[in-house]
Amino acid sequence: MTTSAERMVADAKARVQTLRARVAGHTRPRVFIQIGAKPLSTAGKDSFLNDLIDMAGGVNIADDTTFRVYSREAVLAANPDCILIVTMGMTGPDEKQKWGQYKHLAAAANQRIFMIDSALVCSPTPLDFADALVIITGLLHPEADASEGPK
Repeated sequence: MTTSAERMVADAKARVQTLRARVAGHTRPRVFIQIGAKPLSTAGKDSFLNDLIDMAGGVNIADDTTFRVYSREAVLAANPDCILIVTMGMTGPDEKQKWGQYKHLAAAANQRIFMIDSALVCSPTPLDFADALVIITGLLHPEADASEGPK
């Protein structure tokens, strides 16, 4: 007998597999995910946010570190294709504007700087993870059909 919780987890796993299949073979954009402003913070290799980026078909520019603090200079040097700003206790629009001023930055030049609600990506439940994956996949791969949407 399958419980309601087991069905929800199975559904979330199926959604994750579907989304991963949709981006398989696509170019993997390089991504910086900002989770704090003062100091500038990100998610490294041992985080579920790194897993979200990877499963959404991206490459986290900070996947070589476990440190949270990151410098703007390091981000500029890595020149990510996309910047995701998690709106956790900071002014997301201000940060988006700051990144947008760097016209040589690929993410700014291609208008690929996005804000993501922290309530969605900072709640590591199976359902929230799947919902966040839908959104991040759509941002990283607008050419892929990630339109199944959150359930």
